[in-house]
Amino acid sequence: MSNGNIYDAIKGVGKSFWNAWEGLLYSLYTQQHMRFHFFAAILVVSLGVVLELPPVEMAILSVLIILVIGFEIVNTSVESAMDHVTEEMKPLVKRAKDAAAGAVLVCSFGSVIIAGYLFLPRLVGMFHAGGWLAEYRGDILSFGTIVGATVLFAVVRGRRVSVAVMLLCSSCCGFAFSHICGTRWHIPSFLVLVSGSIMLLTGMVRSREEKRAKEHINLHPRYDLPALKYIVTGEFFGFMLWLLLRFAG
Repeated sequence: MSNGNIYDAIKGVGKSFWNAWEGLLYSLYTQQHMRFHFFAAILVVSLGVVLELPPVEMAILSVLIILVIGFEIVNTSVESAMDHVTEEMKPLVKRAKDAAAGAVLVCSFGSVIIAGYLFLPRLVGMFHAGGWLAEYRGDILSFGTIVGATVLFAVVRGRRVSVAVMLLCSSCCGFAFSHICGTRWHIPSFLVLVSGSIMLLTGMVRSREEKRAKEHINLHPRYDLPALKYIVTGEFFGFMLWLLLRFAG
């Protein structure tokens, strides 16, 4: 194989990967359900770390998260294709959309049931053991911080999100992730949580473009950078603040 063919093959693979990445971003930026799935995944992974689930059970949770997000992307694909074919709500178009949404619903409910089998016995045992409030006080505050920062970001996303809000919310999330994962040296989960939070918060900023026709949303990286640079900075600042307090104390 000549060098030119190798270069073309690598370029083709890279382009295919980028197109797939754009498909993920399009779903995240335009679908409210996708952003909710990301938020739920962040909470589930955080809870798994707090309860110190074994690697096999964490792997099961990861597979469930991947399936739900994957089905949501397929659902978005079906909806976009149907909207392109016709703007009329014809019976078969409605059935196609409903069936795709039903697949997401089944996967989501199944994931909730399986997560219940993994979490509930440990939660019940923790409550019966007593002293859980003192032991998990920091983790409870971290959960509240993650939820509060994300909800605040979601509330203000309808308007132009200020730099202060982006830095504050992302810093709070970064600090909370650092506490949950850092005290247990759960580095892979920390990287997953930070990456998911960055994508979620950036998606909330870009979701303001839903008011325009979805097919005109621009997925070029330069349109993400204005928000991304502050969100990444905030996550890093939250981590450094936790690190400073951890070793200073």
